[in-house]
Amino acid sequence: MVKLSKDFRFWCLGGALLAMILSFMFPRENRQIPVYSLIAIVDITRSMNAEDYELDGKPASRLAVVKQRLRDLLLELPCGSKLGLGIFTDRRSTLLFEPIDVCNGFNELDTAIAALDWRMAWAADSRIANGLRSTIEILKERDAGILFITDGQEAPPVNPHYRTDFTAVKGKAKGLLIGAGGFASCTDPEV
Repeated sequence: MVKLSKDFRFWCLGGALLAMILSFMFPRENRQIPVYSLIAIVDITRSMNAEDYELDGKPASRLAVVKQRLRDLLLELPCGSKLGLGIFTDRRSTLLFEPIDVCNGFNELDTAIAALDWRMAWAADSRIANGLRSTIEILKERDAGILFITDGQEAPPVNPHYRTDFTAVKGKAKGLLIGAGGFASCTDPEV
């Protein structure tokens, strides 16, 4: 024991053990973690069935990839953050549910995202600008960021003389317009 007490490694090990004991006695750390309140509006029109992505090495539809990315987002958001969910088809968006805590409502959110399907659509048309305006109008009074996710394919094509006017809702909401779809083009001869 006398030889051991003279070795510097013994004292280093003893100091490390003491520091570990002290850290377990007072395990406190105060950190500021940003929390978010988001509402994801997902385009569920038929064009979202185009398989121009891959998941696990297999062809996947745009909607399947959007759902997977939302589920990934759900795992990445810190506790205290909230996520709501809505869908878009035709000219309108519909809020399925208000934002709920991602930790307390994880199972409900995950199940709802997984259940999104193009067959939920109430019409076959797809007017993206009208749907975006509809989203802003229904969500403008909420304190949540909007994630409007669409492939941008309008059907039937919009007459440029009748574009949607956004002046009434300009600056009323915050959020992102997120595009879905692969890089392959229909004019590419190899596709």
